[in-house]
Amino acid sequence: MLASQWLAHTLIIALAAEAAAQGTEWRTLPNMSIPLGEVASGLLQDAAGNPQLLVIGRFSGVSHPFNPQTMILNLSSSTWYRGADRLHVGDHHTADVVGNKLYVAGGFSDNASGKLQIYDPIKDAWTLGAAPPVNSGAAASAVLGRSIYYCGGVLNGDQARGPPTTACARYDVDAGTWVNISSMPYAVHHASGGSDDQRYFYVFGGRSSNGNTPFGPVGYTQRYDTITDEWDADLPELPVGRGGMGPAIYLDGRFHIFSGEVRCGSAGIVCPDADTGLTSTGVYTRIDRYDPPSGTWDLAPSPGILVPRHGIYPVLGQAPPAEVALSSRQVVYVCSGGTREGYSPTALCDYMLGGAPPAPVVSSFPLPFASPSSSSPPLDFRSGSGSSAMPPTTKPSTPPAEGFPAVSSPGAAQPVLGDKGFDGQSRSGDPRAALDPYPSPAVSKRAPPSPDAPNSSQGGYAARATTMSCRWLLAAGMMMVFVSSLF
Repeated sequence: MLASQWLAHTLIIALAAEAAAQGTEWRTLPNMSIPLGEVASGLLQDAAGNPQLLVIGRFSGVSHPFNPQTMILNLSSSTWYRGADRLHVGDHHTADVVGNKLYVAGGFSDNASGKLQIYDPIKDAWTLGAAPPVNSGAAASAVLGRSIYYCGGVLNGDQARGPPTTACARYDVDAGTWVNISSMPYAVHHASGGSDDQRYFYVFGGRSSNGNTPFGPVGYTQRYDTITDEWDADLPELPVGRGGMGPAIYLDGRFHIFSGEVRCGSAGIVCPDADTGLTSTGVYTRIDRYDPPSGTWDLAPSPGILVPRHGIYPVLGQAPPAEVALSSRQVVYVCSGGTREGYSPTALCDYMLGGAPPAPVVSSFPLPFASPSSSSPPLDFRSGSGSSAMPPTTKPSTPPAEGFPAVSSPGAAQPVLGDKGFDGQSRSGDPRAALDPYPSPAVSKRAPPSPDAPNSSQGGYAARATTMSCRWLLAAGMMMVFVSSLF
């Protein structure tokens, strides 16, 4: 009898393990009414308590690439609408949510670099905050308590030739002031920033090239200790160095680094590459996961990200209210982004399912420069995530810079766009069918990834190996149950 109970328990565990190994689960949302690229996002609440997914970014559907629109998805009704226009229209911002306000820092174009723009969803209004001492675009950021940590980026927002910076600063939301903090060991832009909600601010990967370019991908893992004001870069590196992943999302006890971009044909880059999950268009299928306690990396199961793209801004939150069966699940929202290297806007919007939300954690460590309310618990909804005497540290051989042309905002007023996509068609249905038919760069004759191994680096193999192991365990367990029933 005891043997049968043990076997039944073992079979249940095996079934659960096999279900978990089947793959990363995604759901689609209504597509945006306009396509955007190089976006920033945040999850807020309106006056009625409805969760709002806010997306801002760059749009090239008219005579110039700027778009002031604040696109908002009401997750209760699954409808998009337009909020108040932001004050400095640009792209490559950071965005962080504290106290139901969105703090948008830095960026490229329209003097966004060196600015802090604050959105209040209750008033549907933007205001300017204190200017960051780090003047940059494509930086990394994250929230810890009621402070925002902001690091790196392209200095002065100079897209043509600006070097990456190591400079970092911290914004005290309650005081409304910035202070310089210790600089990063390595200068990067387009890196992925995130926090563990307790003590550490991480900066993963990015680029070491000058200007707003996809060259010089690096895999550094840099960790900032908010208590000691010290950095540690002697940590296991991101397995595939790259940029354009947006924030690092801390979900189910691990950081998740989504997709990203490289330049096909640049030094050491061949597209496609089935071993790394690199597509023929220069974006990745992979979601890398980092476990801080063990310092180890792995891959999320296939398919990885639902639609590979870069210039995204993943946001952590609860499942949409209409999904009653998922009410206890955390999800990661991913809207817009580019499906090929370079600027390639889309109207796509989807979310990845995670586990149940953890219990609220209050940091047991006093944050530096803490305000009286710094010990408040972190919010449930938040985005991903100065000068210094320390010189930038870069790899000895930095790839040549090939900057994108710098742009400035023209004085022409922006048209109000309707509820159609950039091709005039309503945006609905399968997001893969809505992708733009961009040609693949003819830089490699290597075959694309196999359809049955969309993420055929270690994560895809691990998922299939786990599935096969579970099936063998199930078969052995069933045989043992049958044999034990004979006696």
